[in-house]
Amino acid sequence: MPEVLKSTSSKIILVIALIIIVILQYRYWFGEGGYYPHQALLQQIQQQTEVNNELKERNRILAAEVYDLKNGAEAIEEHARLDLA
Repeated sequence: MPEVLKSTSSKIILVIALIIIVILQYRYWFGEGGYYPHQALLQQIQQQTEVNNELKERNRILAAEVYDLKNGAEAIEEHARLDLA
């Protein structure tokens, strides 16, 4: 054992330093805004973005259908035929 670690005060300082390191590591990995919560949020953002893109596409199709229904007799006839089928 090195000479520095033979005194009691050095051992206490070493233990305190190790405890601080463990606490900081825990907060980094698991604490609020830590690595794992951050990764979970990124995954949620990606999933929500995919849902939003699907909904945007659906809204675009519906808006085009509404435009056709308001502006074209052919679209009204086609829509009526589809409803009857």
